[in-house]
Amino acid sequence: MNPWQHRNFRLLLSGQLVSNLGSSLFVLALFWQVQASTKNPQYVAWLGLAMTLPSVTGFLTGAIVDRVNRQQLLWATDLVRFLLVGGLTVLLMVHAFYFWLVMLAFWVVNLAGTMFWPAMQALLVDVVPIQDRTGAIGFMEASGQFSNSVAGLLGSFMIAALGAVVLFAFNAVTFLISAASLIALRLPRQPVAVAHQDHRHWRLRDWLAETREGLEGLWRWRVIRWILPPVIVMNLAYAPFLALSPAWSADILHRGPLGYSLLILAESVGSLGGSLLAGVLQRRWRGSLPWNAGLGLSLLLLIFPVIPTLWADFAALLAFGLGTGMINTLFLSLIQRRIPDSILGRTFSTLGTVFGAALPVGTALAGILVRSVGLFGIFAAATAGIVAATIYLLTLLQFNTPVGREMTQ
Repeated sequence: MNPWQHRNFRLLLSGQLVSNLGSSLFVLALFWQVQASTKNPQYVAWLGLAMTLPSVTGFLTGAIVDRVNRQQLLWATDLVRFLLVGGLTVLLMVHAFYFWLVMLAFWVVNLAGTMFWPAMQALLVDVVPIQDRTGAIGFMEASGQFSNSVAGLLGSFMIAALGAVVLFAFNAVTFLISAASLIALRLPRQPVAVAHQDHRHWRLRDWLAETREGLEGLWRWRVIRWILPPVIVMNLAYAPFLALSPAWSADILHRGPLGYSLLILAESVGSLGGSLLAGVLQRRWRGSLPWNAGLGLSLLLLIFPVIPTLWADFAALLAFGLGTGMINTLFLSLIQRRIPDSILGRTFSTLGTVFGAALPVGTALAGILVRSVGLFGIFAAATAGIVAATIYLLTLLQFNTPVGREMTQ
């Protein structure tokens, strides 16, 4: 199980590593720029809403992913994001900071990303053989977390030394690098999975029918029906960690952008390690041990609001990231083994929507309630929700034999 032996995978991973680094620095700089410019956590929450809201409509893109050439779709999406981020960079260089305009551009960038992620996951079928896919998924997931780690480690210093606009420009350039790596792939066959080849006569009802097929395919899978409620709760509760960490660092920890960067670094390093560790554990220990280890580590997030100091929060997020990195990699690998290639695009798009739809709701609630409940109350409630959902998943894995067997085969 060595995905590195495949040229296409090395090329794909290198392009995504650069692109992910640019995106991580862009998000870090943008969130801190909004916090520093407005000094209002509500604006940061609205920015988080712009980042998460596109996931609600992601299931509509799955049929497109399965209909078209996935390689071409990916590099075209990168070019669109280059134009959007490049345009935003130029606009910020010649005009003042207009929050609602920045939020709109950020929303469109993330909307394009809802098509990119499922297409990338589906493209791996054409890049590596089945025996190498768990390792390939682990490395792809780890590339994103590695980029987040570098951004968390260096982001605050780069913001101070270079300014946010320079990091925006860097992100635009990385989209071009990613597009070039995708164009350079030499795939053995055209990655068009849907049997209907007459794209010129693709009607709206065909699109809706194929989208429904992806929804029905997921719903028929027993594992999804059982784990859907706790995962929704976890995503709902995770929203404050995604959107309000700059405010937590500034107002609770009193550590400014350095504290914010270290919080991002902790979870990113943990997720990086968990993504890589998942493949190793799955090869050496079959059964529920890798899943139990990931869920158990996730429970240590309980430390975050109980001991609100920088290093305690760093340790809590490090353990949480390690656990979630393992679980995400194991689950993505499970999907690629169980779902037919012909509907992978629809499956991943639908999955992203179903699991991600709670994020914008949680972000909106955090923005609405932060003034009345306070940052500490928001984070305490969020941590309690994540811990409760994790305990439920552990119980499900141990005592629901059919579901546990499906997850660990």
